[in-house]
Amino acid sequence: MVTTTLGDQPQGERLTSSIISSFEVARVFTEHTPTSLDFDDSGELLITSGADDALRVWDCLNGTPKEKVYSKKYGCTHAKFTHSRASVIYASTKEDDTIRYLSLHDNIYLRYFRGHTSPVSSLEMSPQDDHFLSASVDGTVRLWDLKAPHCQGFLRIPSTNTSTNSSSTPPSICFDQTGKVFTISSGQWTKLYDLRNFDKGPFTTFTLPSNPNSNSISNSNSNSGIYHSEFSNDGKLLLVATGEGVHVLDGFSGAIHQSHPNTTTTNSNNNTGCKPCFSPDAQFVFTGGDDSSIRVFSTTTSTSTDGGKQVALLKCMDTPRILRFNPKWEVLVSAERGVVVWTRGR
Repeated sequence: MVTTTLGDQPQGERLTSSIISSFEVARVFTEHTPTSLDFDDSGELLITSGADDALRVWDCLNGTPKEKVYSKKYGCTHAKFTHSRASVIYASTKEDDTIRYLSLHDNIYLRYFRGHTSPVSSLEMSPQDDHFLSASVDGTVRLWDLKAPHCQGFLRIPSTNTSTNSSSTPPSICFDQTGKVFTISSGQWTKLYDLRNFDKGPFTTFTLPSNPNSNSISNSNSNSGIYHSEFSNDGKLLLVATGEGVHVLDGFSGAIHQSHPNTTTTNSNNNTGCKPCFSPDAQFVFTGGDDSSIRVFSTTTSTSTDGGKQVALLKCMDTPRILRFNPKWEVLVSAERGVVVWTRGR
């Protein structure tokens, strides 16, 4: 197991730059091209959605396919495990923009969540309970509970329509690990909300500077919007990705901790590039490159030997579009032309 930033006495082996540098491809599954990746709470299972309208479950401990469910009529993307490994939620890509709650055990829909009038751009389960958030191209963010079909809360995202590319970047959302704080990112800003009082508006807003090398947040705009965001497991860091760069922010002040160039070409359909990720202990950031590579950067302070430096370069089959590190085990997964599983080299 790997050490995470959760708890006062985390257990497991601490990741180091030498361990990360030794990562190599262990399995490649080309059954479909994944559009989303998500691990269950135990880290033993991975679910992917694909352009072939299939949801596939993978056994992470044995590196083998486990289950396949088709959603031919409705399509599927943004698949997420609930806190039960036997059920998932996912967004539709056909027919309508409904979010579906599916039992994998018997392939039965448990509930439908209707309300969005355009495609869902982001879907996130609370790490603590049965609440989840959805963001849509219709300019809204909705709060849901798995136990009820109607949304529990509704926020309209301020328009970012400008002459820049950020106008076509869909909104992004994420929870912190307490489940009490969530973010909405659109254009060049990220707004932080208290889940219990979200109707009162954000309690703070971070805005990316026009100069990515600036060490603090400003009110200036850039030409590329935020398309992905995620908190580190301890909530101290916030990772945001734009078409121009991958930025590590202080999770409390919004000050830029580090900035690295985004070397993946953004998708012309939704203005998104590779979705980067933290390691479970937040010591490393993984991001993809158009040169068919995964670049790994240390997040430690600049006074450290590896602070902010690239510590590993992993060669891929193709340009990675999504990266996810297993929450419990030394396993990295990249979404390329297939599902690529990386593990520590011998």
